[in-house]
Amino acid sequence: MSHQSEALLGNNLIKQLRDLSYASATIQDDAALVGILQSQLALLNKTTFTAKEFDAILNHLAKGTVFEKAKTDKTEVYKTAIDPIMMLSRMSDVNEVTQ
Repeated sequence: MSHQSEALLGNNLIKQLRDLSYASATIQDDAALVGILQSQLALLNKTTFTAKEFDAILNHLAKGTVFEKAKTDKTEVYKTAIDPIMMLSRMSDVNEVTQ
């Protein structure tokens, strides 16, 4: 088995996701990341969140230790699998939302 650098592994993953029609998200700062999270949660749940509802979600996700947060990701009432792959959206889903 050959060894690959972390950069090469990351680039291969990105290529595979693009080949599966995933689109990458541009994240320039924390606010952009939070905005993408909000839009992806809304898309997954087929709903929209008010500012107050989304603040409650963020507060819930921010509670506890790193280990407790990892558990929350897997048991959250909202579909909140916080995962880099979840930060990507299928091109068809993006098109449906924007049309």
